Amino acid sequence: MEAGRDRQRHDVGAVCALILLCLLSAWITPAAGLAQDREVGLTVYSNNLGLVREVRTLDLAKGRTTATLAGVPAQIDPTSVRVRSLAAPDRVAVLEQRFTYDLINPEILLSKYIDRDVEVEVEGSGTPVRGRLLGLGGDLTLMRENGSIDLIRRDAVRRVSLPGLPGGLVTRPALAWLVENTGTAGPQRIEVSYLTGGMSWHAEYTAVVSAQETELTLSGWASIDNRSGATYENAALTLVAGDVNRAEPERLPARMARTMGRVLAGEEIAQQFDEQPLFEYHAYTLDRRARVGDNETVQLALLADTKVRAKKQYIYDGARMPTAVQTRFEFENSQRAGLGLPLPRGKVRVYQEGATGSRQFLGEDGLKDLAKDETARVTVGTAFDLAGERKQTTVRQVSDRSREESLDIVLRNHTANPVTITVVEHLGRNDWYIRQSSQEYRKRDAWTIEFDVPVPKDGEARVGYTVVYRW
Repeated sequence: MEAGRDRQRHDVGAVCALILLCLLSAWITPAAGLAQDREVGLTVYSNNLGLVREVRTLDLAKGRTTATLAGVPAQIDPTSVRVRSLAAPDRVAVLEQRFTYDLINPEILLSKYIDRDVEVEVEGSGTPVRGRLLGLGGDLTLMRENGSIDLIRRDAVRRVSLPGLPGGLVTRPALAWLVENTGTAGPQRIEVSYLTGGMSWHAEYTAVVSAQETELTLSGWASIDNRSGATYENAALTLVAGDVNRAEPERLPARMARTMGRVLAGEEIAQQFDEQPLFEYHAYTLDRRARVGDNETVQLALLADTKVRAKKQYIYDGARMPTAVQTRFEFENSQRAGLGLPLPRGKVRVYQEGATGSRQFLGEDGLKDLAKDETARVTVGTAFDLAGERKQTTVRQVSDRSREESLDIVLRNHTANPVTITVVEHLGRNDWYIRQSSQEYRKRDAWTIEFDVPVPKDGEARVGYTVVYRW
């Protein structure tokens, strides 16, 4: 009995999907008048945007005719589509465009048959039930010819037979055009460009610290995430770093289910992207063609291993981290330091090779868009054997429009080597002056001062200063 009940528990979605495959196998034919050749150029931006340029061959009759471009991404912005004939741009004009995105799936297919006759095969019954489909709620509701009503549980449905495929449904999103061809009939090379959502990319970097901790070996990868609803074969690929401004779009309904994609590793080769300025951005063009599949993350080598001179720093910011001393590396994005290339923002993972040669993970940080000759600072983590302590010793109201504060900072070094710790102090107002200080300081900005404090091995050092605020 239990085995019989288990066999009755069928999901109607799986049943309808089987019916759908049978219907489509007899219905789908290649698009008439559309050649299989296709040239694709793909530009991917970092903020959920892609620009696609396609060149296809369409067989156009003379006069007014229709043409279809199938296989466009589900997240295409149809208002951004631009079409032109490469052979006769002054003879071919698009008069009307339609974007068809009502894609076939079992639920939509059944919904098209409400108030129409269907045939349902029920588990345990040798005779199919025929009737008019009235509803799809929790059950299938059918009305027979004699007026009686059948409520059929979804888990009891074995098969649903439909007399044909309703109009208005497509297997893939498509653009349909009404074209005016005043030239000669025949094949035409047509260029189509459009924007699509569902595409983005980001950079990720690996930095390996040298044994002397004075140099980083920096490499980078570009990760392209394609959720647009289309696959781009043999595409000329360009990645744009920088934020392009976009108006808020009016969202179109989407009915395509999307799943997580697999990760494809690109070839780790020498520099394979050519960097060029683009308006106020930077464009990175791949020196070969690539496949960017739908629902896939594709990783391509962006920056080959590059040795960069770096400086190790210890930072104590007691107002934000009362006891911790952070470790970071600072490097200049310049040719003299070993780099000198515009680097797009991304995560930096820092490693170091141990005495046995195995690579160990030290920490990670985010790198902002880094222009040539700018300085990058990568925080690795907290120094285990260094500590700090900060306290306010006095507060005194000097007058109705001024106040005086004194602070005392203690730094402790439990290592066998002397270190220099940079103390960062955030001042409460931008109108201030330091009345006295035990160490020299530098003004980093209107709100911040810094002290470089030598701390002896297995010892401690102190910083004391008094600041006067005015308003």
